[in-house]
Amino acid sequence: MENFEGCTFKDHLKYIGDVIVEFELQIADFKELENDISHFTHPLRIAIESVKTDYQLELCNLQSDPFYKGRTESAIDFFKLLGERFPKLTKLGLKMGSMMGSTYLCESTHSTMSFIKSKYGSSLLDNSLAHALRLETTNINVDIERIVKGKLMKH
Repeated sequence: MENFEGCTFKDHLKYIGDVIVEFELQIADFKELENDISHFTHPLRIAIESVKTDYQLELCNLQSDPFYKGRTESAIDFFKLLGERFPKLTKLGLKMGSMMGSTYLCESTHSTMSFIKSKYGSSLLDNSLAHALRLETTNINVDIERIVKGKLMKH
């Protein structure tokens, strides 16, 4: 787009406004979770008085426990260590970990799908796209060449 003279930005203001509203909604969700995210990322350093009263006693016991002070694990791996001794903090950690993990998986899968669609364009049917996406996002190594050769030999 070297020349913007033919572009009328006024035609796009509604869409820009919609994007801004959607962005603010997304940010509002994170603002609501800001304290929980802080607990999740820095449970040993967070000020106890800044935490919801439901978590204060467990957090106080956690921060004063020498076993946990020296731990190098972070995020979900740290909360897995807490177990039954700190049930409220464990539940919070698992909740936050599952939220972060599912967000990452959604974003990653969407990026993969966009790549597949751009690579093959509109020649893919929905069913083919779903199969290609499954192959691309699985952890299982699939030897497609061997499978195809096996099918060709049978015919």
